[in-house]
Amino acid sequence: EVPTSFETVGQIAHFNLRAAHEPFKEFIGRVVLDKNRSLRTVVNKVGELSNEFRTFKMEVLAGEPSFLTSVKEQGMSFDLDYSEVYWNSRLSQERQRVLQQLSSGQIVLDMFAGIGAMSCFAASAGCRVYCNDLNPQGAHWQRHNVRRNQLEPWVEVHNLDAREFVRNVASAAGLFSSARTTAVHAIMNLPELALDFMDVFSGICPEDQTPGPTHIHCYCFARKDPPHEEICPRVEAALGALPPGIKVVNVRDVAPNKIMYCVEFEVPLDTLRGPPSKRRKVAD
Repeated sequence: EVPTSFETVGQIAHFNLRAAHEPFKEFIGRVVLDKNRSLRTVVNKVGELSNEFRTFKMEVLAGEPSFLTSVKEQGMSFDLDYSEVYWNSRLSQERQRVLQQLSSGQIVLDMFAGIGAMSCFAASAGCRVYCNDLNPQGAHWQRHNVRRNQLEPWVEVHNLDAREFVRNVASAAGLFSSARTTAVHAIMNLPELALDFMDVFSGICPEDQTPGPTHIHCYCFARKDPPHEEICPRVEAALGALPPGIKVVNVRDVAPNKIMYCVEFEVPLDTLRGPPSKRRKVAD
């Protein structure tokens, strides 16, 4: 069976070929270039996403051995080096779904921001955005894309571990003081691990402060049906209690019996303040 499905990332066609296609992979690449004049390079994924930067090894099947490309989404342009950073065009609709929940003047913490697309969309909607990625190349392309889309006044870029990023921004910007009355939206798009990073919000708020609402949009994978049976215990373990009104949104099928979900809820004030052993005064 000849593969006909591939992801397009700007001028790059990305295949996940099976072992049966191995003897014909170069031929497949040449055919794709011949039939799609807008493409410049055809690559095949070799191995799985196996590092903290969500990058993967790839081989060039046809065309130029260059991974620099540009993608367009909702009127914005984003540049990237596909060999060094994570990008998934199939999440375009999901980005817009979350964007519709944001309002001008609100604050966004984009904890695993990749090349900064969601951060740019949020900034264009009038939000104050703090974006972050552990991958230095991710942070590089965030800065580049923020400049390219003329959003520098509204976006602050960081290159840190996600927990350190949240704590640093929370302290510097006073995000969990009573002075903050507008909503904070924390976007956590690292499906393999994001649920484990949720613990940073437990005890982050001084016990004598009452900030505005804090909303979580956390991505994860689950294999059980219903997914709540797998996801909710992990949320409870990270936060110390299961928030009320938790919503689990089906985002996309990733593999047989493996689905990507977005877990959404408002973090209760008691959880932000943490258990008594973790609570602190604002002056601490």
